Amino acid sequence: MKFTLNAICSSAVVDLDGDIIETTSYDVTEMNDRSIPIFSNHASGTTIGYNEDWRLRYSAKAQGNVLVVNMNFDDHYVNGEQSQKGFDNAKSGAWAATSIGFTVAPSGYDVMKDANGNFTGLHIKTGVRILELSICAIGSNPLAVILKSEEDIALMKRMKEMKDNAPITIAQAAKCKGITKRQAAIEWLKSIEQGA
Repeated sequence: MKFTLNAICSSAVVDLDGDIIETTSYDVTEMNDRSIPIFSNHASGTTIGYNEDWRLRYSAKAQGNVLVVNMNFDDHYVNGEQSQKGFDNAKSGAWAATSIGFTVAPSGYDVMKDANGNFTGLHIKTGVRILELSICAIGSNPLAVILKSEEDIALMKRMKEMKDNAPITIAQAAKCKGITKRQAAIEWLKSIEQGA
């Protein structure tokens, strides 16, 4: 079975390390010509899927292009149980961020310094080669996140509005949270008990 999610992998904003990776440094055509694995928190050797359909897309938050990909958790490609677990964690929001593992040519970046000459980070402009994409709880790039579908977003909004009597079915809650209907039903029963 094939489970897929869209994700932002990178954007040209300052990350937690003070680095900036320009989206023009990625060769999207080259990336689509090879298989790039999905890891869990950069744990090499634990491939849980692969990435396909790399593309650049404009983002108002980034005020420029972001690198977007389709994440394929295909249980025929790797261990089915690990693929399913990775997909469930990403879908539920337990692992909401992404992080790339990459190499860059020595001439592909500039060193950035503050007014006092102290190192602040790297400005990477060319020659990035992505080796893997990890899903994780907290990523370095603040805009690199797993994207919810429009349907999921609408369901989550309705769940937040439940106090205003906007009903949602058990099946919808399960799909939105990436859990089973049984788990969603248990959560619903617990919420009723707590509110009693």
